[in-house]
Amino acid sequence: MSNAAYNNSFLQENYTLNGQKEYYLVIDCKNCPDQKNEFFKNEKCLHCVLLSIYNAKKKKFKEVLINSRNLNITEDQLKLLFEYFKKLKILRKYYKKIQYLKDGKCIYKEFDCKRFQGLKKLSEIYYLDPLYFFNIIYKTFKSLKKKRVNDSNCINCVRIVKHSLDSVLKRLYEFEIIRIYLRLKGDDQQEKNFGYYYEKLLFKKGIIEDYTFNLQDKNDFVNEKLIKTYNLGTPPLYQVSIFDKHDEYEKRYAMTFFFNSKSEQNFFRGIIQDITRKLDSIKFDKIVTFSELINIYRESSKKYLDIKYNRLLDEEKERIAYLATLKKVNLEKLFPFLIDDHIEEIFLDSPDDTIYLNHQEFGRCITLIKLNMMEIERIKTFLRIYSGQRLDYSNPSLKFVMKNALFHCRFAIDVGPLQNDNFGLDIRKLNKNILSIQDLLKNGTFSSEIAAFLYFCIIKRINITVAGQTDTGKTTLINALDLLTPKDFRKIYVENIVESLNQRGFEKHQLKYIVDSTENEQDPNIYSKSNQIKTLLHRSPDLIYLGEILTKEEAQATFHCLASGLKGFQTIHSNSIESLLNRFIYFFNIEPSCLNDLGLIIFMKKIYYRRILISVSEIIDDPQNINKKFHDIFHYIPESKSWILLESLYNTRILENIKCFENISENLFKEYLAIYNHIFDWLYKSPKLENEQIISFFHKISYHSINSLESLNDFWINWRDTHTFS
Repeated sequence: MSNAAYNNSFLQENYTLNGQKEYYLVIDCKNCPDQKNEFFKNEKCLHCVLLSIYNAKKKKFKEVLINSRNLNITEDQLKLLFEYFKKLKILRKYYKKIQYLKDGKCIYKEFDCKRFQGLKKLSEIYYLDPLYFFNIIYKTFKSLKKKRVNDSNCINCVRIVKHSLDSVLKRLYEFEIIRIYLRLKGDDQQEKNFGYYYEKLLFKKGIIEDYTFNLQDKNDFVNEKLIKTYNLGTPPLYQVSIFDKHDEYEKRYAMTFFFNSKSEQNFFRGIIQDITRKLDSIKFDKIVTFSELINIYRESSKKYLDIKYNRLLDEEKERIAYLATLKKVNLEKLFPFLIDDHIEEIFLDSPDDTIYLNHQEFGRCITLIKLNMMEIERIKTFLRIYSGQRLDYSNPSLKFVMKNALFHCRFAIDVGPLQNDNFGLDIRKLNKNILSIQDLLKNGTFSSEIAAFLYFCIIKRINITVAGQTDTGKTTLINALDLLTPKDFRKIYVENIVESLNQRGFEKHQLKYIVDSTENEQDPNIYSKSNQIKTLLHRSPDLIYLGEILTKEEAQATFHCLASGLKGFQTIHSNSIESLLNRFIYFFNIEPSCLNDLGLIIFMKKIYYRRILISVSEIIDDPQNINKKFHDIFHYIPESKSWILLESLYNTRILENIKCFENISENLFKEYLAIYNHIFDWLYKSPKLENEQIISFFHKISYHSINSLESLNDFWINWRDTHTFS
């Protein structure tokens, strides 16, 4: 076998973080005449790499580095090739036996045999190419199975060849590289260059060229208006740029690293690749948490940087260590999205699509970032490990919430046969920016007058249900309202996925339960949400936070609590108030008279990327109109982009119920509402306050509200006069 390719290869010596010696196989392309050709479409380049690895297979090297191509083959990918090379001798022997039968014993050997046209003599390099070799065997075997043989001189020959080909195929199917190749190929009948699959099977690109881009060099950004930039990470690792696309509603979300120039980019990229090779020497004898893994890799990276690159600035070391760590854990593409608290949700619909997202400020945004098949496989493996769940043909969906110091997200993955393109990803951000009541006022979600009435209802412990379609801001609203609750309230939370806010830093009392939504009458789940809701009666809450009501059992348990006097916040998906009540009555079998315990019903809607409170409603009993189950108190008017009050708040059923137990005159009620209205109007007009300031302020407001109207008025006037703004 020729050593021509190996002459351009050499072993490079390196040392691990623990001082151990290791080697890398370097393939030097600098002087190759094919260097300028496109690597993955050039058969010579791929065969050069395969031949170099095969010739060096007896030497112990950690990784393959391909100079001037910014490519490397990691230890895991090398195992795919070495597994194949180990059995190559016997595969070659099988194939040559078949070739001899065809060429040596055939009575028609002087003529062209039409049956075995695919079985040509192979040069040695083609045996080293597992995909090429597999396809020759597979196509010939498939062709023979389709052809009928009538010539008695050929029947026995064809039978022996078919049996031999079948034996070779069975051996080839045992190799992981072939199994992954077939998964990548799937049902796609379009012939593709083998380099397309080798790129996904074996090769990794450098972290920078893999997915970042120079904004000024991309034609896609011509004539697009830059509308905002901000940094991610501490110290800043990335800069996010939002562009307004001409004549398109979607914005463009672009991201670049902190590097200042192309030369600096190349310099730091080399360091990052150097570090990630060193990190391969760190072994774990057990699964560590994601936060621990990140910390171990970061500290090891910084230690190596201090030894080898001690002239770098401390901030540069911190950044490089972080990026090397992300490259090592295979999250270099997703991580920036995960730590951007302005992002609400991240989507990838298929392996051929680019990532797009929902941005808190700019709505739907598209990106240029794609995941290749190897990256997809690593993400699937990553989530399998940390979730402990299966993700395969028999269980094609995985949902998992990961919470750590860096991000809090719900990952949802679907694969075949459920997902048509064999991979879909949805990441719901659970630690996105906390939107306070001030943010919602400034965003135009609702008015100061509505906020004043809702706050009054919170103080009086009126139940609030927020309904709407998906992604309309239901949870965001109840979290903002939850921040306004009095400091002394004992609040109990029952959630399938924790989307409520941690308020212990604000001196609030919170008891939280994480439960399961699955219900089974034959095998009742004591940890189900419905069972846990029923136990709340024995835990003395002032307010309950039930999150999203998903099932019939949860709805029935919720109404059981409301009928028993417990009040709080819930969300539920619905297309309208009418459909919500029908869902309660006809799908969840709730007795219509029980609807009276709902208190307030708020309906939310997303109009493009803006989330709007459409109505605040209450249940009514109207003997003259038995079909009318509710009426609106406030309603949104699209023409004026404002809200109207449809009846006197003092005459609402909510107030009628309060007046049964409290002596509150109409004048007293209106004076309270007027002060609250002034407070929320002041928040709307004032500069942005920190959440801590808002919460502390409303702790005092709730105290003085319960104390007396005079106390509240005096506090508010003093606050307003001492907190002026220009």
